Amino acid sequence: MKQAAGRRRVARLYAGLISLVTLVIIFQGFLFAGFYSEADRDFLDAHGAVGFISMLVVALVLTPLGFLARFPKGLRIGWLTLLLALLWVVQGFSGEGIEDDRTLAMVHIPLALVVFGLSLYLTGKAHLALRGKSGRSSD
Repeated sequence: MKQAAGRRRVARLYAGLISLVTLVIIFQGFLFAGFYSEADRDFLDAHGAVGFISMLVVALVLTPLGFLARFPKGLRIGWLTLLLALLWVVQGFSGEGIEDDRTLAMVHIPLALVVFGLSLYLTGKAHLALRGKSGRSSD
């Protein structure tokens, strides 16, 4: 039998929050698209505010939960969540600097796709672990 998360309640909370984080990233894309298509600064301000709040949630809430849930070690959910938090901080700094240096968009936009992919991966792995499946063929 495959190993499941050690602390199921914490793991469920983690799985719910990482799912919301993934949806927030999609929402941020819509906010940016609204700014880009309408040239309305309010969309861009909302994009930044949502990004900052979600960065705090990922760094201060989700990362500790990733370790406290005791997911199977092979999934590395805690460490990958820490990586997600670090990438999100870099994403935030690159977003703040775009107004002064437009070339930072070459970092900010592709990094957004990496952050989205990692959050989607973590969402899938967390839900698999909750079902008692590690998602690894060697387990």
